[in-house]
Amino acid sequence: MQAIVPVDSFRTPTKKGRGITVALSVLAVLLGALFVASWLLFSDPYAGRGLEDVSPSDRLAETFLKSAVAQQECSFTPEEVNPFLAYAFRKTGAGEEKRGVKLLAVAVAGSSGDSADVYVPLEYRGKRFGVLMNVTPSLDEADGRLLFRVNGVHVGRLPVPVGKALSLAESRLPEGFSLSGNTIYCAEPTASASVSFLSASVKLGKFRIENGALKLSAVTEISIG
Repeated sequence: MQAIVPVDSFRTPTKKGRGITVALSVLAVLLGALFVASWLLFSDPYAGRGLEDVSPSDRLAETFLKSAVAQQECSFTPEEVNPFLAYAFRKTGAGEEKRGVKLLAVAVAGSSGDSADVYVPLEYRGKRFGVLMNVTPSLDEADGRLLFRVNGVHVGRLPVPVGKALSLAESRLPEGFSLSGNTIYCAEPTASASVSFLSASVKLGKFRIENGALKLSAVTEISIG
């Protein structure tokens, strides 16, 4: 005897069933995207590379002053810049918590052409983030300020809009730094000394990256009186 298959077995899915299937599919895609975004956000490709543990040294400043006396330009690689950044970071207290954010270090992760990748790991609400900013430094001689134009920002492996990232960072910048548009400013460092009737001051004459190296030169002014 031939089996009789119920007609209900051949019914097509109802609109309600299709709607549930589509909703679950969209939810799965959203959850997958959220997982990937979270992984990109918290995955720090520079963690463990020693950029947070650079021994501080002011040798760069000493070399610069010697070059200033000789009226010569000096050049520094990222490996030579990072000890001075660690020294300045500690001396200025840049690692103090400000508005819930604590900077852990500042170091150059790499450089090319006229820009450098500056690595700034930080803690926010108990979570650690590795922030990488690609910046182009320059000198505003008229206003006596150092300029750092921010070309791109990554949090972990996730690229974020520069404007949004800087607007969030503006109120948490270290003392002496300010923000305008996509550029961070700080006062130009100077040094002065006087002996008897002679006084001298040294300030930057060049501050930029060329072929991946930081180029510095000085302007020395000597007065009598």
